[in-house]
Amino acid sequence: MQTRSQIDEFIERIVREVIRRLHLESNIQTQTTGDHFVSERLITAATIAAIPQKTLSITVAAKAIVTPLARDEARDRGIKIERQRCAISRGTST
Repeated sequence: MQTRSQIDEFIERIVREVIRRLHLESNIQTQTTGDHFVSERLITAATIAAIPQKTLSITVAAKAIVTPLARDEARDRGIKIERQRCAISRGTST
């Protein structure tokens, strides 16, 4: 039987692997405006560090999770984080 410590270490390894894979699958695309769209669902300080210098703003998905450290890193680099707007069509009733 595994101890609580062994279970915690196992869970920590899984979490690290998931985060590593998310970073490998990340896709930072340059838009025509020179700003950047970050398609990752999890925005970390490493994500911000990978953005080219002199970038003034990035756009992230509406439901993306931005970690507090990522916000700090963006602020320190002068990068504004904007959320992508969701287009919601509403039917009209008569």
